[in-house]
Amino acid sequence: MALTSADWIAAVDAEVRLQAMSTFGVLARVQNNGEGEYTLTYHPERLRRGQDSRERVRMDEDLENARIHQYVRGASDPHWSATVVMVLRDEGQLVVRLGDGRAPATGDAFLLWPHNYLQQLSLWLRAQQLSPDLDAVLRDRAARAPAPWPEIAAHASLRRRQSMAMVLAGQSIAVLWGPPGTGKTYTLAHLAASLVRSGKRVLLLAPTRVAADTATLAIDSALEPERRPGLVLRTDLPDLYEAFATRGKHLLTWANADSRYHTIAAGFLRKKQQLLGRRSSAPESERPRLDHELAELRTQHEAAREAYKEEQAQLVAHAMVVCATIRQNQAKGWHKSFDQVLVDEASMMSVSDAMHLLVSSTTPTIFAGDHKQLGPISQAAGRGRETPTIAQPVAATWLGTSILELLDQRLSALRVQRVLLNEQSRMNPELCQVVSTTMYEGELVALNAPKPGLPPHLPAGICVLDSERPPRWLPAAPDLGRPSHLALATPQSAAAAVALARLLARSGHSVVLAAPFRAQAALLRRGVDDLGTIVRAGTVHRLQGQEADVAIYDPTKPHHPWPDQSREAPLMLNVAASRGRRAFVLCNGMTWLMRSTLLRPFLVAARVL
Repeated sequence: MALTSADWIAAVDAEVRLQAMSTFGVLARVQNNGEGEYTLTYHPERLRRGQDSRERVRMDEDLENARIHQYVRGASDPHWSATVVMVLRDEGQLVVRLGDGRAPATGDAFLLWPHNYLQQLSLWLRAQQLSPDLDAVLRDRAARAPAPWPEIAAHASLRRRQSMAMVLAGQSIAVLWGPPGTGKTYTLAHLAASLVRSGKRVLLLAPTRVAADTATLAIDSALEPERRPGLVLRTDLPDLYEAFATRGKHLLTWANADSRYHTIAAGFLRKKQQLLGRRSSAPESERPRLDHELAELRTQHEAAREAYKEEQAQLVAHAMVVCATIRQNQAKGWHKSFDQVLVDEASMMSVSDAMHLLVSSTTPTIFAGDHKQLGPISQAAGRGRETPTIAQPVAATWLGTSILELLDQRLSALRVQRVLLNEQSRMNPELCQVVSTTMYEGELVALNAPKPGLPPHLPAGICVLDSERPPRWLPAAPDLGRPSHLALATPQSAAAAVALARLLARSGHSVVLAAPFRAQAALLRRGVDDLGTIVRAGTVHRLQGQEADVAIYDPTKPHHPWPDQSREAPLMLNVAASRGRRAFVLCNGMTWLMRSTLLRPFLVAARVL
């Protein structure tokens, strides 16, 4: 693929135009939370891109302060308008604060205006005097001589390939290829710690807040002897608040910030969700007290956010390690003032975002990730969508292609140095062999012997649960309700997967339940919500980076030939399989599973339950 500045601008503009369009939906239920705040339950299957479009969209989780108002065809003014406070996407709910007009009502149509996150990048592109041929820019950048740094010492706990990654520091562009279970984030954390001990400042970027949280905690652990407030900075309130509170309390103080306010702010969404849930089922006599708690929590949260925003620039300037999201750095430009940039989970970083990083500064950059796992999500490129769409070719190149995919194609031409971590210690050897053969050309090896104590009823590392003929020992699953989108869900296989997960949880084994589509993932979640964190269920995208004793994957039987034709399908299968430490279970009707070419290597090695 040729990289030109004109195509880059066109790709970003295509995504910006899509982001600028409103989301049209219909309210299924309205709950008054008091003080002008409402919980709006919407119909997920009726969300559309614009009121006259047939194109389905999904609700974004990051919509705080987005605008929403009633839609009435032919009317110039809406009857009500509001601001989004929080999105509870799993429950199909929006928490909003009412602005003008009457209260929302069940059955109202609405328009939601999402944030246009790429607008900043679009403006930056137009302000630059970019070379028309960006391939030449990339070649020149890759050929730049490494920074004259002292030798970076490897930590004693690192394995041979992990220790080799230390030579990547200071390279203009370098790649740390870390397949699942090989300790990529652990290696990256020790590389950052070694750089700090050499007096170098490090900026770590990640595509999501959770990934940035995970990397922050890993780096903080690697710096354990030197840990102190302000040494490592997470530039936003952490999503993994409980992990920060228990393992890294000094991180919550953030230098001079009031730790009490930050504790309240960091746990705000979780606490508010719990309060709203209690309020919806509480008797009338209890509601004034809960309303008061909600109002107080809201005030403290907003005060903490404002206090932190004022201090952020000073904190970033003094921290040795700063961990942020890719999008946040695009707005702030922090990467220009650091000695080394590390990008974790770079498989989800688009060519566009990576080129912005490389063109706008000369800071040495290491991209760490695995291009055999999930790629960047782009609406214009058709990546991450549940329903097929005709992607724009220019957007597919720039926004739907991972920087790791691009560098993998051009390693020799660009002479980019890459270290492959090939020893994994998560999956049992049988599962590792299949994953290695299908996705990594046999390079991936199991470091440890098979883990003892396979969960009851699982005879091997790879199993198949035939939902059409479930075994007699499988208990009945609880009622999962009706799927939100029948074409993208198979309730029978969801019930079988939930029943097995519950059985395994009762014997003390942790489980990850994954599905490719949100409609199927919602059914899985309903069946295990009462089990706590021992069972986690969701789409493959949301579960990437997690692991458990057993991974159960329901590939789902959609009404189109998705499994063997989608670009995402093999990546999703790879992510789902590699979540399991002791066993991987494919769950669906055997008749349908055997028709899939993609699933065949797993079926050959599997035992049927």
